[in-house]
Amino acid sequence: MITCALSGERIDPKSAHMDHCYPMTFERLILDFLELKGINYENVETAPSSDTNPDPVIVDPELRTGFLAYHREYANLRMVRDTLNLEMGSKFRARTRR
Repeated sequence: MITCALSGERIDPKSAHMDHCYPMTFERLILDFLELKGINYENVETAPSSDTNPDPVIVDPELRTGFLAYHREYANLRMVRDTLNLEMGSKFRARTRR
């Protein structure tokens, strides 16, 4: 059992999500990193990471490695109940896509 960082309740790890703390949401990290590199979001080639995990990954290995280093330095992560994380998701999402 782990403690949800938002509610304080004890939850099974199967009911937990890793969450990026506001204001440095995952999307904000990506957008800030690309801005530092002078790259437009639409110009980044991505591909599904695997058949079981369709989340996209950056295809360019140098850009991917750079982002992973940036993420390690700036991400502030916490474990939260999955349902709370999903409820919050759209609240902090940048409006970059239609």
